[in-house]
Amino acid sequence: MPCIAGESHFHRLRVAVLGSEDIRTHRAHITLAHPGNPRAPENLPLTYASLTAPFSITLSRVSLIEQFGLAPWQVRREIDLVASDA
Repeated sequence: MPCIAGESHFHRLRVAVLGSEDIRTHRAHITLAHPGNPRAPENLPLTYASLTAPFSITLSRVSLIEQFGLAPWQVRREIDLVASDA
């Protein structure tokens, strides 16, 4: 799903997570279903159609993942984006 605002924030987040200024610019987006993953029962166009627009999502954590071939994804780094109440 594309982001309609916040492209510069998305890019700064990627710079922080990847630890480098030398990265490609990507349009901000959220992947609801990745073709490399098994299809979940909820991953249907009918489910997406029920989302009201506009809506906002607050991400509390970002994970940098890595995958080689068909091996499971490995979490390489996690960054908390929202301060915890602890």
